[in-house]
Amino acid sequence: MAIKAILKNKSGEILNISGANVLVTGSSGSELALNTELANLRTTINGLVAASDALIFKGILDADNALPTEGYQAGWTYKVGLAGTYAGQACEVGDMLICVADYVAESGGDADWQVVQTNIDGAVTGPESSTADNLAAFNGATGKIIKDSGVSLTDVSDAVSKKHEHSNLETLNALGKDGSGKLTLDGTVVHDGLVECAVINAGEPIPENLRDNGIVFEVQQSE
Repeated sequence: MAIKAILKNKSGEILNISGANVLVTGSSGSELALNTELANLRTTINGLVAASDALIFKGILDADNALPTEGYQAGWTYKVGLAGTYAGQACEVGDMLICVADYVAESGGDADWQVVQTNIDGAVTGPESSTADNLAAFNGATGKIIKDSGVSLTDVSDAVSKKHEHSNLETLNALGKDGSGKLTLDGTVVHDGLVECAVINAGEPIPENLRDNGIVFEVQQSE
């Protein structure tokens, strides 16, 4: 449908401009034909839009609305309404996906999208590099900076596997007893088997392995 416009002056009189150019003051301050100024204005607006890297909101991603895999254009933006994996990245509710490259047939993919995280409460930062499989340790008291602890998973596993081993394990394994019950090591007596003290119930005999100057605690039964 064509729209026809009538030009009037301040008094309401119709202006007849048939066959004449309408002049306006251009951005340069000089008078230009209206059509020329409109063309210049359109070019300027298009340039501003392109330079602003404008984002175009396209909708919410959830169980019923998936991220497009073709036909998308740079600037398309989506909000995550259902936690899941989008463009190959794990996303939470509130995160945003932005298309950074127009879809190209046969070559489009996850790399055309970037994820902007919004759920970053308590986010932790770390060093520029670390040793693979080393445990992380807090750096400072903020609870939000970590560092390489220098302790590997192998070190921890080794310590756990040996937590019940004595440093003198080989020596302990070599200990034995002779015929009299004395503790020996490679045939040499290291303990004579006598005790310094003993506890017995009332009426029980004194232990035979009590030293000559040893002490016995005899527990008396009360009525």
